Amino acid sequence: MPLKESQWSAYLDWAAYTFRVSAGSVKNETQIHTHMGYSEFNDIIEAIADLCS
Repeated sequence: MPLKESQWSAYLDWAAYTFRVSAGSVKNETQIHTHMGYSEFNDIIEAIADLCS
């Protein structure tokens, strides 16, 4: 996450978009695992929910 909170939204939008692009063409039976090493999970939970949309 960027140090400046004012940049979080743009960063999280980019991160969700790039995840969808990289995982969007896999087969339904493919399992995708990711690591989100971030201690303040509540700061990113909405972006994680966006991964499903």
